[in-house]
Amino acid sequence: MAVLNRGMLKYRGNPQEMTKTAEGKVWQFDVPASAFDALSEKLLIVHHMRDQDNIRVRCISGTRPSENAINVRPNLEDAYLWLIKGESL
Repeated sequence: MAVLNRGMLKYRGNPQEMTKTAEGKVWQFDVPASAFDALSEKLLIVHHMRDQDNIRVRCISGTRPSENAINVRPNLEDAYLWLIKGESL
């Protein structure tokens, strides 16, 4: 498997190893629904789900995006996004 970004080779190898490139960069946390729009302008959010008055956010960031954020296991999509956009995060 290979990942190219603007003609530059970002990764070449197997998918399982590729997910390791995003380890420590994928976070999950809850925010009040009223704060979500502002947050989505600042972070690379890959998934979100409403849970009553809160929204559970899964994002990619080089640093902990919130005090209550926990690291979660990256998947292949997370790794791809980290390889493509990680330098700008």
